[in-house]
Amino acid sequence: MKQKPDKMLLAAMEKLEKLRRQEAFDPVNIDSKPTATQQSVIEDFGSVRIQLIRAGTQSGKSQTCSRLVTWVLTDTHPRWKRPAEWGSEPLLAIVAGRTGKQIEESLLPKIRSYLEPGTYKEVRIGNIIQRLELDNGNRIVFQSLENPNMARERIQSYVAHIAWIDELPPTVEVMDELLRRVQARNGYFLASFTPLVRNVQVQKFVDNLVEPLAKTYRFRMLDNPLYHDPVRQAEILSSLSHLPEHVRNSRLYGEWMSDDNAVFHFDYSSMVAMPKATVRCGATWSRSTQPSNPRSGIPSGEKTPRPEFGTVSKPTT
Repeated sequence: MKQKPDKMLLAAMEKLEKLRRQEAFDPVNIDSKPTATQQSVIEDFGSVRIQLIRAGTQSGKSQTCSRLVTWVLTDTHPRWKRPAEWGSEPLLAIVAGRTGKQIEESLLPKIRSYLEPGTYKEVRIGNIIQRLELDNGNRIVFQSLENPNMARERIQSYVAHIAWIDELPPTVEVMDELLRRVQARNGYFLASFTPLVRNVQVQKFVDNLVEPLAKTYRFRMLDNPLYHDPVRQAEILSSLSHLPEHVRNSRLYGEWMSDDNAVFHFDYSSMVAMPKATVRCGATWSRSTQPSNPRSGIPSGEKTPRPEFGTVSKPTT
């Protein structure tokens, strides 16, 4: 007759498994460890209030920040301790992404992968994710930056303990507003980005955040354990060989690019203008006359609508 497993032993094994999973860097691989550069971000968290990860693409920057955010919200960080001044109040994290699509398809799945099933619920308006509410009372609020003015207004209503922005915002005011949101609670600010879009004001703002107030970390694409195989690395380098050197350096190492060699040059204030009149198909009508053809919506005397948006510089080829 087989002996039944000891219930206390099984409970202890389950607890150990849970602890190992909480400390794992990759939730899929319980034995996973961060790279040396990722480890430095983890170890500095708490002592450095503003952490900026300027990185190559697919270098693990978003995963690092997802890991930190969930560690804080579940109070399971292997080194960091909750500040005494926070008391027992519920914690709030703000996670800002470029678009709702990016949040839904990239950031949200990364964050959920670190949370134990059944310990949180999603709050949506329609199909759009608004926040995660954890059983311990803590919350993770998501904010799209597609409309930076509206995003800034919404962000202003929060007092947060940690804020994370993934990829650089279109305006420097958004980044500054997120910093202000964690100021009252003496909280933490994370930014992870690959600078493929050139924005002079945002770059100056980031470069002026220096130690001891802030610290910048550099992640390289090929440091990602996913690409440890030399054959795989050679394939990646070969696939990038057709690109200009400055583009390769941005994708591989997160290098800043000048106005002359940016993949995209974007100045939100000069390149985007809000419509001043009735909008038809994304363009602003220059006349207020009624359409002569209701189906086409084109005003009498006008052959085509004239947009009043700013002119976007052509990407460098």
